[in-house]
Amino acid sequence: MKDLARDLLRGAVDLHIHAAPDIVPRLLDDFRLAEAARDAGMAAIVLKSHHMLTADRAQIAQKVFPEVKLFGGLALNLPACGGLNPEAVKVAIRMGAKIIWLPTLSAANHIAGIRTKVTGNLGVMSSGFKSQPVPVVSDDGVVRPELVEILELIAQADIVLATGHLSVPEIKVVVNAAVAAGVRKILVNHPELWLIGMSVEDQRELAAKGGVMEMCIRSVTAPGNEHRSPMLIADQIRAVGARSVVMATDFGQVDSPPAPEGMRWYMAQMLECGIPPEDIELMTKVNPAKLLGL
Repeated sequence: MKDLARDLLRGAVDLHIHAAPDIVPRLLDDFRLAEAARDAGMAAIVLKSHHMLTADRAQIAQKVFPEVKLFGGLALNLPACGGLNPEAVKVAIRMGAKIIWLPTLSAANHIAGIRTKVTGNLGVMSSGFKSQPVPVVSDDGVVRPELVEILELIAQADIVLATGHLSVPEIKVVVNAAVAAGVRKILVNHPELWLIGMSVEDQRELAAKGGVMEMCIRSVTAPGNEHRSPMLIADQIRAVGARSVVMATDFGQVDSPPAPEGMRWYMAQMLECGIPPEDIELMTKVNPAKLLGL
């Protein structure tokens, strides 16, 4: 399994990696991460931050490591990223952003969730900042006007809308609005994560509308999740279908392995859980490459 997973890693894409510099400790900086991805033969990686634009950083690392493609994006959190700020999204797009994440730490669902349970860095990343939920859905059940403008910008640029840490009802409203606005690339972030807790039925519903489920191995390896098994992810992949899934690590924490090694381990775990190699290639090469326009 290890040798096969190592072979599968060549040409793979990871859409969800955290790196330094950040306001919390990270295992690798952008350069060391790019070097590790290159040495593993990966095709591309996406740098994610909850607090800052990463598209500019990706361009700098790209010049040093041209063998692997590096991309970034913007998470619409407060205070540093401006929340639902169309002007910030315009700048991010002009800087080459490939993904716009809807609120993560600033999602009302995230703020409520970490009051009762904290795993890994989820609470630490919010410490020192006033809780400022960024509402994406109005009281009348439709997306807010500023989000409508953001969706139109994403559609025009043909980049990825990611659902961040929104609640399941919010995600459903946003996906409907995104489809109506002409957004062609919709990524549902870690629906298996305890903070999201999306049912298989809801995942299938969103997949039927064009959404792609981002299954992250961090969801079953973070501190406090030791009772969860990679089989949970494998079962959801089987239920939703590999054509509507991407595998990502969500790694970068100091208690996790380097993301390329983590992806190799993730692949090995899925093989042991009975996921066919061709499905792993679909979820780590074909599907993420389409989202990035590769």
